[in-house]
Amino acid sequence: MKGFAIDLDYVRPGGAIYGLAPDSTSDAYSEMEALGLRPVLSWIAKPCLIKSIQTEKKSGLLKPERIAIFSFGFADGYSRLLSGKGVLTDMKGKIYKIVDRVAMDTVAVRVDDSVTVDTPFYVLKDDYSSPNSASNIGDMTDNIADAVVTSLSLRLPRVYVTH
Repeated sequence: MKGFAIDLDYVRPGGAIYGLAPDSTSDAYSEMEALGLRPVLSWIAKPCLIKSIQTEKKSGLLKPERIAIFSFGFADGYSRLLSGKGVLTDMKGKIYKIVDRVAMDTVAVRVDDSVTVDTPFYVLKDDYSSPNSASNIGDMTDNIADAVVTSLSLRLPRVYVTH
């Protein structure tokens, strides 16, 4: 770095590079938007398998359920702490819950009859108000948004878009 005038001129943008708020409060979101920053990172996945199964309710009756299997898991950076409480959203914003443990390479999600293997879902949404925003995922895992996005594995394909 010889020859550059960098003394005391370093800037460390951190999560602001991705438009990440420092926490999940509306004040933090307002501050980011006032600076002209917004989330720019999304993770989209489609189910690789959908099965109808019969589950037993406490009353002893069988109840049909549709479970979609997604081919990502904690090896891809999706925290095991989201087991049974994480959510995916479809492109219209409908929320679908993870029903079991997050495995190394798979996640099971309860879905309705409208979902097919071609239905795209947000695993991580580029929106402050989404239940699966980086900030909200950070809250669910007792972490911060920066840690959520920096834990994403290199196994995940990257697609860069310009607007």
